[in-house]
Amino acid sequence: MEFKHRLIVSAAVALSFCGSIHAACASSKSLPGISAGAITSAPLPDGIYNLIDVSWGQRGPYQGSAETDSLIAVPLHFVGFLPFRVLEGHPFFESESVWAQVTVGRGFGTTEANLDGFAAQKFGAGLSWDLGGGFFGAIKTGAWIPVNTSVSLSDYWVSQTNVAVGYVANGWALNADLAYGTGKTGAEVNVTPVNAALGQPATAGNAYGVLNLTALRHIEKWEVGLIGFGSQDVSSPYPGYLKQSQFALGGLVGYDFGSIKADFRVSRDIAQTNMGGFETRYWARLIIPVWKFDQPAVTAVAAKY
Repeated sequence: MEFKHRLIVSAAVALSFCGSIHAACASSKSLPGISAGAITSAPLPDGIYNLIDVSWGQRGPYQGSAETDSLIAVPLHFVGFLPFRVLEGHPFFESESVWAQVTVGRGFGTTEANLDGFAAQKFGAGLSWDLGGGFFGAIKTGAWIPVNTSVSLSDYWVSQTNVAVGYVANGWALNADLAYGTGKTGAEVNVTPVNAALGQPATAGNAYGVLNLTALRHIEKWEVGLIGFGSQDVSSPYPGYLKQSQFALGGLVGYDFGSIKADFRVSRDIAQTNMGGFETRYWARLIIPVWKFDQPAVTAVAAKY
């Protein structure tokens, strides 16, 4: 009975940090930092790309909380830039599939919960504009569909809108990407940690904001720079909910292999509230072309997504 109680409490800790992969990402569907290091305001050449992201992070222990390790993988994140223009903007679409493993323990060899599986699925579309002088802007909207697995007990849709602005010129690439995701409240709310630990899907969740920041310097085929990201809950789905927030800083090094681009990042929380401790996270990204449309004779300068 004691072991069962500890397992429920431990799983509750992991699951209550985020409706899906919240042990790593606060209470937002979009993992904070996932697009840090990417110039989301400017397009790639017309075509379809797979942006493979893998990250591992460790949070806590903090003030008696358990230590949480999380492996987040996005093996299928297709982004397509289409060979025509709409409202003078460059249209694009995306499909993002997320897998996660979350382990909760209290020191080496003391695993209390180990959850893994399909965590999230998003579909979206948007427009990117070349504003001139090296400046770009983009807006994207999409939806996270309900996913009811051991690591994503959510039985509701989440709409998310991203607005990005950036500068790509003279060897510099700067980008700021702000996302807002809708939550859901209601009379029949089932989001308590114990219910989540018992496998009952959540029927409500908080609205959130996520900011990803990038500052890169290109040196021939190399790129080096700084990243930053933060998240903030902006609503409470049920009475007594403790809003979460975080802000992290880190660095990036990347290399252009020709057809494939790669980067590696390290980040560390410098501030957090109700997250269960400060997190250090290691990131890796590959940008792989899947299909390229025929290019016109003259094309605009394209930036790394």
